[in-house]
Amino acid sequence: MNTPDSRVCRGAIAIPADLDLSPALSLPLVACHPAPSRALLARALLTQGLIAYRAGAELPERVSVSERVSVSMPKWLDERVYSIACDHRASLASIAARLVYLGLSHLSH
Repeated sequence: MNTPDSRVCRGAIAIPADLDLSPALSLPLVACHPAPSRALLARALLTQGLIAYRAGAELPERVSVSERVSVSMPKWLDERVYSIACDHRASLASIAARLVYLGLSHLSH
């Protein structure tokens, strides 16, 4: 049964094709998957970045884009990225990428 919080949507994350997302392999959200995809790693890092942002971390500067990774995500996550994009007057894909970078930087601490 789909509840309002369990709906899934698609989103794009604009990240460089050569960005190393492997630090996300240590996250419990990812570790249970035998062969995690780039989209799964990006979504996990997006979530980590959102957690860090909500805890007061600053978004990194805009990043150069060479690839858009299409990911499925819960509707609530999409809505939060949309809200941040509106606050910063930036595209969803750009804010999602900046949250991925924020997530990466917090994993290396």
